[in-house]
Amino acid sequence: MRDQRGRFLNDLAGLVDISSIEDATGQVTVFVGIGQLLVTEQKAYELTGVANVANNGLLDVRYDGGTGPNTDITSVIGSGRLKGLIDARDTTAVGLQTSLNTLTSELVSQVNAQHRLGYGLDGSTTQDFFEATGTTASTISLALSDRQKIAASSTAAGVPGNNVNALALSSLQTASVAGLGNTTFQGYYSAMAGSFGATIQGVTRDLQGQEILHDQLLAHRAEVAGVSMDEELINLLKYQRAFEAASKLITTSDEMLQTILTLKR
Repeated sequence: MRDQRGRFLNDLAGLVDISSIEDATGQVTVFVGIGQLLVTEQKAYELTGVANVANNGLLDVRYDGGTGPNTDITSVIGSGRLKGLIDARDTTAVGLQTSLNTLTSELVSQVNAQHRLGYGLDGSTTQDFFEATGTTASTISLALSDRQKIAASSTAAGVPGNNVNALALSSLQTASVAGLGNTTFQGYYSAMAGSFGATIQGVTRDLQGQEILHDQLLAHRAEVAGVSMDEELINLLKYQRAFEAASKLITTSDEMLQTILTLKR
């Protein structure tokens, strides 16, 4: 039973950082967060996910103590799978999203500025190509629904054979953009993707190293704490056989000694 309880505690610690105390009677009390009771002899408390409006509706981890309001313990979770998910959501993903939004905002701004200089097949001009309010990766959208308004020409008189403004729009992908740190759209995206890829590789290496360490610790714990009744019985029989053999050797030696003494008489 103690081994089974130990496995349960280890499984729980793999999800979230906990601490535990065993009293004189062998009962274990488990704590989480900043000392909140999670498991006692009589009761198990719950961790719940509650939407945080200030964080785009993403879930906070809250402790339900049974009385009074739930306590937000998201920021004090220090390890476990839950900590990894929170960090990925609130740090890694946020950084990537910020970079994508910067790229999107500059793309909308630069393309619209150039597009407004040209003329569509219907003679329209000063038209935005993208919706001016859609400046994030999740809100970007086309402002034009009529292809006649795509400003490919640089002059009204040059329609329809003039494609100078279309070429200018195309060249934006290799133009240096101040808002992107004086790099190009293509360069910025490549650097962003490369950085994210390097992060994934680093995390993967760390994970592999931790898995090896984890397996070694599990094996060591099994050697120290794990008891196999079959193994113990086999060892006991081996010791019994060894004792019997030693006893027989002593008996035989004693008999031989007695025989030698008798012969000398």
